[in-house]
Amino acid sequence: MRVRPLFSARFYRATPAPAEIESAFAAEGLALRPAGSEIDASRFAPLRPHIVAAYRMAGPSLILVVLFDRPEPRAPMKLGVGGVMGGRNNGEAAGRVYVEYRSTTLDGATAAAVRRAFRRLQ
Repeated sequence: MRVRPLFSARFYRATPAPAEIESAFAAEGLALRPAGSEIDASRFAPLRPHIVAAYRMAGPSLILVVLFDRPEPRAPMKLGVGGVMGGRNNGEAAGRVYVEYRSTTLDGATAAAVRRAFRRLQ
């Protein structure tokens, strides 16, 4: 499955707060939970001091959303996605937000809801 980017180009200037991310996803019917131990993984060590909040979304796409205290456009390269964490194989960064997911199981309806949630934050 080919997944279009989850962020629009305009999102790169967004500076959402954790509560805004939670509200935007909830408005689209997407339940976020604290990421917890996933952010404690060694691969997050270089960026951990800059993590403001991190959430996971259950389901086959295994979505992880991380909010940084600064823009982190190179997060996918620094974290080395490629299936390292729980089978996720794709990561995108825009401004202060990073999202990671399993693209092979991200269905169109979920991807559209995630895009709408991010549009709410613009």
